[in-house]
Amino acid sequence: MLDDPDIALRFFLFVLLPALVALTVVIWFSLSKTSGGRRSRRAAAARAAPTVASAVPAAVTEEPSVPVDTANPPPTVPVPIIVDRRGEGPAKGDQGELDRRERTLAELRGRFDEVVGERSQLAEKLGASAQRVRSLEAEADQLRETLAQVRLELAERDGEIERLRAHEAALESLREELRGEPDSSVVAAEFGVPGTRAATVDTATARLPGGRATAQTPLLARDLRPGDERPLTHEALSHASMHFDGTTEPLVRESSFDGLSGAGFTIEMWVRPLASSFTGTLLSYVVARRSQLGLYLSPGEDALLTVHLDGKRTDLSSAIPLSLGHWQHLAVAWEGETGGLSIFVDGTEVFAGELARGAVIPSGGRLTVGQDGNPLWQEVNPEMSYRGDLAEVRIWRYVRTEQAIAGDASRRARGGPGATIWRVGSPDQAWG
Repeated sequence: MLDDPDIALRFFLFVLLPALVALTVVIWFSLSKTSGGRRSRRAAAARAAPTVASAVPAAVTEEPSVPVDTANPPPTVPVPIIVDRRGEGPAKGDQGELDRRERTLAELRGRFDEVVGERSQLAEKLGASAQRVRSLEAEADQLRETLAQVRLELAERDGEIERLRAHEAALESLREELRGEPDSSVVAAEFGVPGTRAATVDTATARLPGGRATAQTPLLARDLRPGDERPLTHEALSHASMHFDGTTEPLVRESSFDGLSGAGFTIEMWVRPLASSFTGTLLSYVVARRSQLGLYLSPGEDALLTVHLDGKRTDLSSAIPLSLGHWQHLAVAWEGETGGLSIFVDGTEVFAGELARGAVIPSGGRLTVGQDGNPLWQEVNPEMSYRGDLAEVRIWRYVRTEQAIAGDASRRARGGPGATIWRVGSPDQAWG
């Protein structure tokens, strides 16, 4: 019961020690009273002894006289006095104090037992609470595993949807060939190579601000085929990239893009930015007249990358600098539940923070590459056009790991479930 040192010390100081002191006082008082009584009785006996001695000769005088030797008188024998103490006891006041202290001691002992009992109950409750916490943690781990499995299944279903769309596009192309219609009846329709589906492209020919057409330029188009994992050297990227001159044409856009997930995503692209007097937009995404996502480069010679998401953006103090005139692989990964944001350059993480925690990015919005989509109109902002080159633009419907990003940073990614990839031209055009 007294296994707790603190409780044992309090019991000794406030219970045992006062009881011992009180008991010592009572014993001392009783002994003092007894000793005083004895001394008083002895004094009384001494005073009464001469009277008894003087009374004895008077009684003896009635007997025959005996000659007394006055020179050598007989010794006087003291008369013992017997006192009956059987009826005596402690004083009434002392007995009442002792009873009161005994009652106090009994109450303290009872209270101490109650405290020990309460402590035992609290210890039992604490043990039960700890067990409950461990049980909840185990349930949370199971839910996380289930969520990961659901996300994987969702990615697999997305892959199946993409494959079905590819088959549908191939069937539609076959129908057009059977009808004898040309593959590209309109310049602004689709273009690319067999097995690819272009994004909605406003024009396949670059135009100057005055409207005068220039030579045809390679454009990014959605590629439904898996990549062949060939290395992406700087020379290959120069042949398999799309150039943006800071104007609003040519335009790469998908009006109903479903490749982003509200739970999280990863955006990858090869970039070679050039100096510009305006803010450059690598990618923008607008849903229902609201800008949901944007990757922007600052003007001038710095080319600092900032990320805008659901009305929030990364601090300028933590902006990531990109090299002007050089190819580099850029990846941005965001997790919706925690708001975890990671930025990678050439497969190495250069930023880890939090942005727009708990936000949900809707699907089916307007995605624009190289331009900033205007939330109010079906237009782009000419003051925020990107100036430079882009290649191998990839969007994944989930957060990729650092190892996966680094593994695909320098090669044509194979893609897979949940991946959307834009490429320029065919592999033969890119690698000769």
